[in-house]
Amino acid sequence: MPPGITVLYGLAMSMHLGLPDNDYNTVHPHIRVQREALISGVYLNSEDRLSSYVGMQYMYSTRYNVYLETGLVTGYTGVSWPATLYTRVGKQLSKHKSLFVAPGVYVSSSTEVDIGIVVGIEVLLGNN
Repeated sequence: MPPGITVLYGLAMSMHLGLPDNDYNTVHPHIRVQREALISGVYLNSEDRLSSYVGMQYMYSTRYNVYLETGLVTGYTGVSWPATLYTRVGKQLSKHKSLFVAPGVYVSSSTEVDIGIVVGIEVLLGNN
């Protein structure tokens, strides 16, 4: 592995609040490659589809271990482009465990869109 690159393997569990009950997948296996603030990876999304992403992770507060991630993600239905923007805010609980919140959107038709929130916990283990 080149210096400065970290490979992380993990698992997230999520809940979808304020969105229609659509039998969402709540268990998300995850592989991430990270170099400093640049992140990319693949995971099993809430629609039971494979998603890939690329983005940046910013440590918002080192005092409170709060971070912001933003980037592009693929693999979601109801999106007219191959990729869509994503963002999430997390709180690092320990070296390997964090809580996160992200906006959630469900498109049920061309005119009906529900907006909610996805909350979860994630455990990532890596090569460092």
